[in-house]
Amino acid sequence: MAKLVYHRPFGGRLNAFITPFISVFDHPAINPLKNLLYLLSGEIAGTLNFWLSVPFKQNFGIEMKILTSLALNKVNLRSNGRDLNHAIQVFMGEMDHKHSALRSTGKAKGLDAMAKEVFQAFLEDLAEDGLFHMEKALTFSDRLQISTVTPTGAGGEESGTPSKLDIPSREKTFSPLKYLPEIRAICPWLAP
Repeated sequence: MAKLVYHRPFGGRLNAFITPFISVFDHPAINPLKNLLYLLSGEIAGTLNFWLSVPFKQNFGIEMKILTSLALNKVNLRSNGRDLNHAIQVFMGEMDHKHSALRSTGKAKGLDAMAKEVFQAFLEDLAEDGLFHMEKALTFSDRLQISTVTPTGAGGEESGTPSKLDIPSREKTFSPLKYLPEIRAICPWLAP
């Protein structure tokens, strides 16, 4: 697996939040994630075996799900080896793209919804692996519920009316494709 790394002159906003969030956790399985230069570049190349072996999230948590699965050695790319050791980082120069708004609206997800889905994907994997324990009354929310201010200025200044944003924010998790009977039938070389 190759993880692309690039300089984004006007971007990297979500990475600015997720990197310090991950640094809160100190565990031998999680610590190698701190060595990645650009956690959420959105660009990964991999072998067929890799893509058939990784789990997926439906939306913005997909890359975090893949990286956490590698860090927790759930992909089993090679026996007797750490999955994340099979990842390389490749610097591709400078790249930028269209940026999402900081705040979600009823019509489009913003950086706040993206962050929620990425953080939740990470914490779900830690909880599933027994590294993060949630109390009985605490669960993951299927919604993004935050207080916000509706921008009224031409530049998007938050000088408008306070309001509550409450939008669906649930990502489905998909098991690795190698477990599908159709895939197993055409790829008998796959390890279970």
